[in-house]
Amino acid sequence: MTSNTLVLPRFEMLTREQCEMIHRSSLEILRRTGVRVYHDEALELLRQTDAVTIDGNLVRFQPGLVEWAITQPPSRVSLCRRGSDEVLVPLEGRIASFGTGSDCLITPTASSLP
Repeated sequence: MTSNTLVLPRFEMLTREQCEMIHRSSLEILRRTGVRVYHDEALELLRQTDAVTIDGNLVRFQPGLVEWAITQPPSRVSLCRRGSDEVLVPLEGRIASFGTGSDCLITPTASSLP
């Protein structure tokens, strides 16, 4: 007899220690390896701080700047239709949006909800 069994991955929350390890590692990556920035205006803004090292478009961030930036999130982020100010998804408070990517954004409407 053949059994049809669906095996789903288990979801487990990270511990505080695991989160801190990931954070410390990301700070080290941003400091040593850096990221390439292809937006000229962003590069100009970054050049105005002493907390980054810029080589062409490769930017390396000092941990202090990253730690400061983490404390500065906006209270609201709106996902809008391309080329429009029409808000598709207002992300604020405890509202979050998960998907496969911005190119596959699907928002629920009253008619699509059960």
